[in-house]
Amino acid sequence: AEKRFELYILGIFFTFIVVSAATAIYLFEAQRPSSDIQSYFDAIYWALITLTTVGYGDIVPHSPEGRVVTIALIVSGIGVIAFATSIFVSAFSEKMQRLQHERIFQGISRLSDYTLICGYGRMGHTILEELSTSRQDVVIIDTDNTVIEEARQRGYLAITGDASNSHLLEQLNLAQKAKTVLCITENDINNVYITLTARSLSQDVHIISRANETASIKKLYLAGADHVVTPNQDMALVAAEYVGQPVAFEAIYSILSGQDELVIDAIKLFENSVFDGVELNAIDFKHHQLILFGVIQTEADNADEQYYFELTRSHFIFNPHDRFTLRGNDVMIVFGHQDNIAHFRKQARRLK
Repeated sequence: AEKRFELYILGIFFTFIVVSAATAIYLFEAQRPSSDIQSYFDAIYWALITLTTVGYGDIVPHSPEGRVVTIALIVSGIGVIAFATSIFVSAFSEKMQRLQHERIFQGISRLSDYTLICGYGRMGHTILEELSTSRQDVVIIDTDNTVIEEARQRGYLAITGDASNSHLLEQLNLAQKAKTVLCITENDINNVYITLTARSLSQDVHIISRANETASIKKLYLAGADHVVTPNQDMALVAAEYVGQPVAFEAIYSILSGQDELVIDAIKLFENSVFDGVELNAIDFKHHQLILFGVIQTEADNADEQYYFELTRSHFIFNPHDRFTLRGNDVMIVFGHQDNIAHFRKQARRLK
């Protein structure tokens, strides 16, 4: 609609200049015996070829007044062409952006269980590097078109927009396609709104939000976040731990950063899989060169006399005893080499 209006204004402006210039040149030149303009049609013809900068040279004004009209028409023609060029270039650019958005949305429609990153700042860059190593599908949203273009150049699906816009999240099919939403902008208010919008669209999607201020933590949980991370506090704790226990810190950091291909990973068990209903003493973790840190369960019925930590919707049981019984939907937290974990995951997902 906006482009139609601009074209409408351009047409009116173009017609006005042609008619005005043709009338003026006709009045100044038509009465002269040696004039090339003998009719009003000649004046219209002269005005069109002059305004469009074609200028065949077959009609030349002879009077000073006619030359003044010509100069004014040439200047006006440059303005009309510049205005028309800006309209067409803008329309072409918008069309290309729409096509690019359509291709992005088509790519997203083919994904399943993707992670939506809302805010592609320093924290988003770090998270994306970690997720890319595990080959997880990722979609990025940010209001800054510059960082979105950077993400696209790196091969990621990225969209310029407001992540708190429910219509945009519906276009991304968040309720059916997204597995996790990361609200990690540098503004706590934006993170609250994004969390509210994402939770209103899906009660099952896992939402992790960033809180830059301590006062925002409770608000984010009330908005529907499953977990809230506090980078400033976490960095302070890390720094304090490094000062107190530098050797232990270096060991843990090497694990978390993936050095030497040693990683901590989660392996989810399915119902009726080979480990469903099996006690831990029946699994040879040493053979697989893995260490079991703990098990996450939605219910901790068999967690008596063990160390376990309540999570938002589940329980983390640290270092369970050998008689601990695994169940479908449990998540084992293991430590070891990536190749060993990948092999063990394939075995754990086999059905009985």
